[in-house]
Amino acid sequence: GGVATAWAYARHYTNTTGESVLYIPTCDRTSPFVQMHPLGWNVNHNVLNEHFGHSIFVSGHSLLTSTRDISSLLSDEMPLLASDALIPPDSQWSGYTKTVYFHPETHLATVYLQSKDTNSRPKIDVAKNALDRIARVNEGIDENSRWIPLIIFDDLYTDNFNQFLSDIRDYKHPPAIILKSSGDVIET
Repeated sequence: GGVATAWAYARHYTNTTGESVLYIPTCDRTSPFVQMHPLGWNVNHNVLNEHFGHSIFVSGHSLLTSTRDISSLLSDEMPLLASDALIPPDSQWSGYTKTVYFHPETHLATVYLQSKDTNSRPKIDVAKNALDRIARVNEGIDENSRWIPLIIFDDLYTDNFNQFLSDIRDYKHPPAIILKSSGDVIET
């Protein structure tokens, strides 16, 4: 189950269709495997990056303030996609997070927004800044090579999403796709 099953499905899909797949794993902090492993949460780097070859991961913002040994997760090879996380410059995470993940195989420029958290910046401001950045990167690039803005909105509160959707739809650089954690896909 879990990461291995999802990644096997993605590899099979890629092999049978020839299309690329974006799969962003979540840092596992609660499974018996992780809890009993001598590396603890650090085993995520071994499994996700070294074994499966993932180059990015997501996690709850509480990871950013953890007092556990997470030294292997602080990695240039597999940074944390935490678009709306409030990360002070002196944080151990400041050099190991991404606001936008540019996935070369799919040309998706992904922004990941989480549930309202005390360690987060306002979602609409983060999204607009990220969309402006993607638009700047796309300047002068051939239409077929442009980055496709994707926002993953991982918030179970419908009111938060509805307000966000109404604010972002008419933005000067709208996302191509918004994926809600419930599985809903909204094309803008």
